[in-house]
Amino acid sequence: MKMGRGFKGSLIAMGAVAVAVMALVGADVGCRATGATGACAGVTAFAEAFEPWQTLLTGGFALMAAAFAGWYVLAQISLTDQQEAARIDRRFRAQRAVMPLVLSSVCDYVEKSVEAYHYAYGLKVSGQDLTRERFAEIELPELDPAVAAGLRDMIEASPNAGAVTGYVELLSDLQTHAARWRYFRSKLGKDAAGPNQLSIAHEIAEAAAIYAQASNLFDEVRPESQARIGDRAPTTVAQALRTLGIYETVPEAYAAARAFDARPTAFPKS
Repeated sequence: MKMGRGFKGSLIAMGAVAVAVMALVGADVGCRATGATGACAGVTAFAEAFEPWQTLLTGGFALMAAAFAGWYVLAQISLTDQQEAARIDRRFRAQRAVMPLVLSSVCDYVEKSVEAYHYAYGLKVSGQDLTRERFAEIELPELDPAVAAGLRDMIEASPNAGAVTGYVELLSDLQTHAARWRYFRSKLGKDAAGPNQLSIAHEIAEAAAIYAQASNLFDEVRPESQARIGDRAPTTVAQALRTLGIYETVPEAYAAARAFDARPTAFPKS
């Protein structure tokens, strides 16, 4: 255990006082036993002068010892708090350092999701059924469990509860999107009609919003950035729709994003 200079100095001072008192008591007892005179007589007289104050002195030393013990306990608590704060900060910095990998996985998942949904939308527009055979060559998205674990760890590691809202919303939206995909997969080949065009368009817009959230969180893991976290504004979603290749022009993407924001969403361009 490391001790500061203040603690060492206080400990030495109290030790010196204790040794001096014990030396005085020992000398007084020896002088009284031998009946010596001279210097011993002076020691005895000095000790006798303190006898009326013995109880008060004992109480004073006891209070000093209690105060020192309390100070030492508080110092140790403060040291423990500092060590815990440092550990939390190290964990947060480490988790923030790996978040780009987690967010990249989110973006990859959303890109696959949009590709599959866009393909399904094209089939619906052309009047074809959503059969399992038609999706044989399309890579249906699977959310990596490590993504949810990484977002959860970031939420737990953050020292500021207010700073994790974007991660909480992203994790919630991802789980909802993944659940809808599991339902969509289970219906392939069982229900030829499948989801209608409006439902598929809504899922594409929802995926674009998730992509926008993840993209903005990339900026959050860079401390110098002041970007808004978890932004799902129409302008942000429109940019994601263009990045994902759903719309070619800004007006088209923005119109779809505005419609999605107001519900129901507009159809994507097939």
